[in-house]
Amino acid sequence: MLTALVAVLALAGAEPHYYTFESRRDPFAPVFVGRAIPAEREGYLRRRMSSFGFTKEEIAAFFADPRLRIYPRRATKNGTKKADWDALRNQMVAPASVVAGVAYYRRHEETLRRARERYGVLETSAVAIARIESAFGSYLYNPKNPHTVVVDIFYTKTARLSAKPVSDKNPTPRWQAAANSLVELLVYCGKNSLDCFKIKGSWAGAIGITQIMPFNLDEYGEDGDGDGRVDLVGSGADALLSTMKFLAENGYASTREGRLRGFVNYYGENGRYPEISIEYEVLLERAINAPRGSE
Repeated sequence: MLTALVAVLALAGAEPHYYTFESRRDPFAPVFVGRAIPAEREGYLRRRMSSFGFTKEEIAAFFADPRLRIYPRRATKNGTKKADWDALRNQMVAPASVVAGVAYYRRHEETLRRARERYGVLETSAVAIARIESAFGSYLYNPKNPHTVVVDIFYTKTARLSAKPVSDKNPTPRWQAAANSLVELLVYCGKNSLDCFKIKGSWAGAIGITQIMPFNLDEYGEDGDGDGRVDLVGSGADALLSTMKFLAENGYASTREGRLRGFVNYYGENGRYPEISIEYEVLLERAINAPRGSE
């Protein structure tokens, strides 16, 4: 089914990989010693991959790939530093930031127009998300962090996270949710002929210019540039169209209240991302509608 993945992970026949871990006195040492992941959880991953149409050879190639690894404990944590919302807001509304937004809008104007007609989402809403999530693709992951390969982030979380429910509304065990995201990422890569081990992202596992989570890829991923695949990392058109589809199907409306609701559903309820995005949109709309040369 997903023969493209074989080319990406074609290492069948390699010996199963084991790890020698640091001293358990190291506070960042992995929990598991020896085999990279508990057998029960690896079994779940294998069954999940099979249910999505992966062949035995493809599954074996994935688990034999030497690039598959568990990260140090601190690598997949958000850290303790609190967000400086005022600093973020000041960066977003700075004149240079608005000018960059106008340029990005102009570069993707046709895609944005088509998406607005299809989904009823304002162009500036998608541009605001691209700005706040990755500075229009210039900051897809933290370059100072060597632990940003999204496959390995979810593999690590599958190994480490507890069996506690994701939330009161979602009874899925946390480790299982990570495993599901890993498989959905592999499906996405296979369908679009992408090397999953080259995709880097946030500590949470979000990828691309608008930082979409893997569990949203199948439902919302869209080919915006017409090249026959969905590349959320390398194609601004794909990322923007996919984001606008998400907003349209998750409470968005063009009113201020509707935009705020859509942003909350996109970013989550924590933090000031929605209100900062709204403020950026206002400035962006004003600049776009200004006479050319006065932006």
